Amino acid sequence: MPVALFQTRVTLDGAMALQVDNEQGGYLATREMLEQGSRRVAVITERYGTYVMNERLRGYERALREFGIEPDPRLIIKPRSISYEAAYAATERLIREGTDFDALCCQTDWLASGAIDALRKNGLAVPGHVRVTGFDDISVSYLCYQPFTTVRQDFGAIGDYTADAIVDMISGLGDSEYIKVFPVELIRRQTT
Repeated sequence: MPVALFQTRVTLDGAMALQVDNEQGGYLATREMLEQGSRRVAVITERYGTYVMNERLRGYERALREFGIEPDPRLIIKPRSISYEAAYAATERLIREGTDFDALCCQTDWLASGAIDALRKNGLAVPGHVRVTGFDDISVSYLCYQPFTTVRQDFGAIGDYTADAIVDMISGLGDSEYIKVFPVELIRRQTT
């Protein structure tokens, strides 16, 4: 039976492992804000260190180091969940505690949406005071009050490739790659 695994390091004999280039996405999002002049870039990730989020965090750290900035543990924010509410609360906590930051690299679009709303509620203009990026390019990134810069995963291409590869596996053609990494793309909007 054909098996396709998405966004995991786990491999099974004969199964396809499909991933997006999460590290490159984290790098592109962070580099975008650094190129715009930000130097105190916080990241909102997740507490439990999943493979996907660790890869995105690695890209964030690589971009900072490329600009001669050592990652500051106080700017690596790990709320209990990857949700709008968690990012809203984490961003408010950064503001309340007086943490010095001029950008937020949010590792999902839902995190970015919550962060932007918290910044606006607290009188901080985006991107005037704080630049923000998301990751995924789901509808919340462009249908919200302020469309935001994000990293696009091409879900259509991933789905098409997966469907074709499974048909090939069933047919015994076996031409598909068993480990496939899909590229990502930075989508610039109103927050950087």
